[in-house]
Amino acid sequence: MNKFIVSAPAKAILFGEHAVVYGYPAIATTVELHCYFTVTIKHETCENITLDFKDLSENCIHIPIKMVHSIPIKSSVLDYAWKLVSDLFGCAYRDSLQSSSITASTCVIIYLFIRAMQLQDKCNNQKYCPLLNGENAIYIEVHSEIPKGSGIGSSGAFSVAAATTVLLLTNIYPLLKIWDIDKTQRELISSLARDAEHIIHGTSSGLDSTICTYGGTIVFWKDRLPSFQRINIPNVDAVKLLLVSTNITRSTSVAVQKVYDRWKEDKTYVDSIFKGMGIIVDELKSIEVG
Repeated sequence: MNKFIVSAPAKAILFGEHAVVYGYPAIATTVELHCYFTVTIKHETCENITLDFKDLSENCIHIPIKMVHSIPIKSSVLDYAWKLVSDLFGCAYRDSLQSSSITASTCVIIYLFIRAMQLQDKCNNQKYCPLLNGENAIYIEVHSEIPKGSGIGSSGAFSVAAATTVLLLTNIYPLLKIWDIDKTQRELISSLARDAEHIIHGTSSGLDSTICTYGGTIVFWKDRLPSFQRINIPNVDAVKLLLVSTNITRSTSVAVQKVYDRWKEDKTYVDSIFKGMGIIVDELKSIEVG
C-alpha cells in the first residue's frame, strides 16, 4: 500500500478584493489553514476511484476509471465533465448539480482528470497512467480546515490540491518521496486550478489559484504577464493579521455577480472606486524591500 498527501493553503486578499476581476491590482497572502487530499493506493483489482469528501458527505463517490480515461470529441471538456457527473448522480438538471457542493467538487476532479488525459494524449506518453489501469484501488480522502463560504480561498485551495493530486496520479508529475517542484510545474497546477475553479464560482480572476499555488505574499494582476510579483515586507514576522469569522457564509459567485451588476449600471462610478483601491495597493507595494 502506498500513501501520499497533497495540501494547499488558504488565502486572504488584503487589498483589491473584487477590483482584481476588472484588471486592477490586488495584494494577497497565504493563511495557515489547509485543504488536504490524502491518497491511498492498494495493489488490487478495482474499477473505481473512490472519493471521500469528509466535510460534505458521509457517503463516498465511486468514479469508474473508464470514465476518467474518456476524452470528449465534440463537446467542451467542461460540458463533458458535467455530463459524466449527471450520469454518475442520476440527475439531468445541470443547475441542480451546480448548486450542490458535492457534485461541483466531483465535477472539478473529473474535469481535471480529463484535462490530464488530454495532456497525456498530446505528449504521447508511453507510460500512460500506470496507476489507472484497473489493477490499483485508489482512495482519495478530502478534508479542509478552511471555513467554506468565508472568502479565504476554500475553493482555490481545493482546486490547487485537486490539480496537483490528479497530475501525480496520471503520471504527468513523478510520484517521488521528495519532490522539488519547479516553476513550470507550478504554472501548470495554477492554470488547471484556475480553470477548475470556474466550475465552482462561474468566474475567477486567477488570484486564488495563484496565491494557493505559489504561497507567500504577492501583488497580482489579472491581465498581465507575469501575473504576479512577490512582496517582501520588512519585519514580516512581526506583522500580525487578525481574521475574524462571523460564521455567516456567503456565496462568492453571488457576490461577484452583484458587483458586476453595479458596475454595469454605473461603470464610471464603480471604476473610480476600483482605481482608488489600486492606488492603495501601489502605496503598500512601495514599502517592500529586496
